[in-house]
Amino acid sequence: MSIWAVSAQLAITLLGAGTSIILNRTLGPEGRGAVGVVMLWPLLLAGVAGAGWVSALGISMSRSPEMCRANWSAAQLAGLAISGVTCCLGWRAIPWLMHDEPELWELGRWFLPIIPLTFLGQAALAGLEALQRYDLSTRVRIGNPLGVLCLLVPLAALQALTPQNYCAVFLVAQALTAVHCSWLLAKASSGSWRPQWGPMLANVLRSAPLTWALVLQFRVDQLVIALSAPADPAAFGGYVVGTTLAGMVSPIAQGLALVLLPESARRAEADAGRLFTRMGRLFVLGAIVLALPVALAAPWILTLFYGSEFASAAYALRIGLLTAVLAGLVSMGVSTIQGTGRPGAATIIGVISALLSVMGSALLLPFLGYMGAALGQALGLLVGLCMIGTIYRREGLPLLSLIPRRDDVMSLWAVAPRVLGYTLVAPEPPASVDKPPVETTIRTGFHMADESNTRSY
Repeated sequence: MSIWAVSAQLAITLLGAGTSIILNRTLGPEGRGAVGVVMLWPLLLAGVAGAGWVSALGISMSRSPEMCRANWSAAQLAGLAISGVTCCLGWRAIPWLMHDEPELWELGRWFLPIIPLTFLGQAALAGLEALQRYDLSTRVRIGNPLGVLCLLVPLAALQALTPQNYCAVFLVAQALTAVHCSWLLAKASSGSWRPQWGPMLANVLRSAPLTWALVLQFRVDQLVIALSAPADPAAFGGYVVGTTLAGMVSPIAQGLALVLLPESARRAEADAGRLFTRMGRLFVLGAIVLALPVALAAPWILTLFYGSEFASAAYALRIGLLTAVLAGLVSMGVSTIQGTGRPGAATIIGVISALLSVMGSALLLPFLGYMGAALGQALGLLVGLCMIGTIYRREGLPLLSLIPRRDDVMSLWAVAPRVLGYTLVAPEPPASVDKPPVETTIRTGFHMADESNTRSY
């Protein structure tokens, strides 16, 4: 399952890379910065509005598959109300949030429908994965970036691509994905559509704080820059491109995190800790293999893929690679802690890490500029990783156990061809994931990345 999950995430990353190259070469730093500013706040509001619902819906559906449709209907009613209120608040708040870019206010407001569309798509995706239909959920996950790319290519070929058009393409692709995912859920599920809440609201309240912390953590650098730094679309566009490209190592951690939480739920805490350190070493090793050459050749890589205007963003790419590695280890550690039945500890780690990232970014930005915001985010993640290490130190697993070993090199060498094989064809889950025990399914964390990591533009 881990190979399948990592492969699916890598396929998504490759499609996103194609979109990024077309977008950045066509719009340039200033246009890319405008897109980043416009999409930043609506996507953040989407993460805040949907916090906890996807995880709670997955739990309820896993425990009672026969109530899948009823739970989904109830979640959609709540999502419609929450999204409506959030859109209204966002409409009023856009001028304040984008106070230095009044020319982008209208576009930012018209992008707010991404909030209900995100909720609709994620809720249906949660249902498919709660029903163990990973084949269908993978189709949806890959279909979204594929749809964006397919709509983007004709616009770029006709030289008609603008920030307005790209935002429209993003909305259309999200709408088509949400509708398609809901249709797949309707076909895969059974029972009445009459809304039934059950314990879902209580699960939302338990899940929301960690999701809010993760939403803030993944975007804290851009939020601090947008609120505190003078408006400079070209510089912001370069920064977004550098940090987004640095996220190329994230799919490895995301794929492993999909596996870590349910696998941890099957094991004793000590065994789960050893599994985390083992997968953590593989992630660090894979990240080194990918990130070290990129960091050394950062200016040339940015020039090759995006144009010479983006070469100055090499610093953002290098710091972003460090942040991506720390964020990957933290997300894997949090998933493991959740799986061992300690959601409170996971929430505390997430909240403290996010708050420290905010403080660090805000304090360093005036002295170091955009680089300070990125370093502040990395500082908060490092503290979060140290807190995770403190938990597992009692099991004889210090942070140094995350340093790759010789046998990890051999394991990665053996696994890499299989991952590439899965990535270059349509990923299909192995038969063994079709019927996992319900007790482990209800605590899975595959929705966490969807709810928190919306840094995909």
